[in-house]
Amino acid sequence: MKRLTAILSFIILTTSALFAAQSQVDLSRKPTVPRPRILSANKVQSDIPIPVSAFIDDTALSVFFNSAIGNATITITDSYGTVVEQITVDTYMESEIYLPTIDWDADEYNISISYSNTTLSGVFQVE
Repeated sequence: MKRLTAILSFIILTTSALFAAQSQVDLSRKPTVPRPRILSANKVQSDIPIPVSAFIDDTALSVFFNSAIGNATITITDSYGTVVEQITVDTYMESEIYLPTIDWDADEYNISISYSNTTLSGVFQVE
């Protein structure tokens, strides 16, 4: 019984550590029409919801399109401005994109997601 309890505890701790390692990449909209309203230094309110979310973990950058927006270009650059990845996605066909980061150097990276007349951007770390 003690052995079973120890094994179950190990599995629960390991599983929760895997989920805790993933963090969301905050995406912000560059000023477009209609222009966002500045609420404070860190908060921007826009009449248009952001239909994209991005997450980084130890092995991949995940980008999720919550609704189809047509063609979107995802560009990843390192701290020197060098393009590391650039892909164009038809969001009517694909709503989830996974970019492996295993071979990337430890650095701060910028993500830019462009579609229609909108550009979203964010910053994330690969360690």
